[in-house]
Amino acid sequence: MHLFLSFFLCLLLARMYIAKCQSLRIGHTIRVLDVKPLLQDYNKPDSIPSMGGLFVNLCILITSFLTLKIDPFLILILLSLILFSILGLVDDLGKKDKAELSARTKFFLEFIFSCLFSLFS
Repeated sequence: MHLFLSFFLCLLLARMYIAKCQSLRIGHTIRVLDVKPLLQDYNKPDSIPSMGGLFVNLCILITSFLTLKIDPFLILILLSLILFSILGLVDDLGKKDKAELSARTKFFLEFIFSCLFSLFS
């Protein structure tokens, strides 16, 4: 039930979310020639919203709070989802300003988050 509700929530809200990201200029310009699978879908370089992970995670959080029984373990899982989403958000926003996190920094933070969550589980 939860999976289907998250999926349909994503389907219903995806167009509005993408339009809002494009109007706010959230995303980064990519060269389609650099990404071969995109050549068949795009005819010209365009600004592609890079905040898809945030959208999917918001749908998961909304449906989790609406349909699941809240217990300490679920809160820990949702907190880990939120922290990793914030890390992805910071990285995506950094790409826009050419100040993205280095791979080493991202890995280090992910490792620290994982260690913290394993200690509390």
